[in-house]
Amino acid sequence: MAQVNLENATRQNNGQPDVVVSFNWDSTVSIQGVTGIEFESFGAGQHGMHGSFGIADVHNTLIANGPSFRSATTVTNPSGNVDVAPTVAYLLGTSLPQADGRVLNEALVTPASTSTPSVVASTVTPGSAATGLRYELPTDPTGATADSSLTGSYNINLGVKDLTVDSKTYRYFDFAKAVRQ
Repeated sequence: MAQVNLENATRQNNGQPDVVVSFNWDSTVSIQGVTGIEFESFGAGQHGMHGSFGIADVHNTLIANGPSFRSATTVTNPSGNVDVAPTVAYLLGTSLPQADGRVLNEALVTPASTSTPSVVASTVTPGSAATGLRYELPTDPTGATADSSLTGSYNINLGVKDLTVDSKTYRYFDFAKAVRQ
C-alpha cells in the first residue's frame, strides 16, 4: 500500500483506508473495444459501477484549456490528481514544494522545466503472501459463515510507473492484480 501512497509513515491514521477492494479483471479480455476490463461493469444494468484496479479503469483523462496550455496536445506521460495543484500553483506564480505531485510541464506553453521525463514501468510484488485469510459469504451479513472452498494464499502484483524529471522521481499507480497462489 505504501507503493501507491495509501499507507506510509506520514499518513498513519490520517485518512488512509482501512480496506481496499477491487473487482477482478483480466488483461487478455476485450469487450466492446475495451481491453483489461473488470467483470462487473459489462453486465446488464451494471451502470455506475466503480470499476477495478485494472488498467482500463485506473487510467483517466484530464483536459486542460486556456492560454497557458498547449493546444491539440496529447500527453502520454503518467500523471495523476496529485499533479493538478502543483501545476495550478505554478501558473499562479507560486509553488508547492511540499506537494507529492509535479508540474505537468509537457502540457504547458511556458513550462517550469524543459527537461524530458523518463518513464520506467515495473511490477512490484510483496516478499510474502497473505495467508490465513477467512472468506466470509456475502449472503450472511453476520460474517459467521465462511467459504471454505477459497483457500490458499494471495499476493498482489502492483503495476507502477516511475517518472523521473529534474532529478526527482514520481511514482504513479498503474494497476493492481490479486494473485491466488
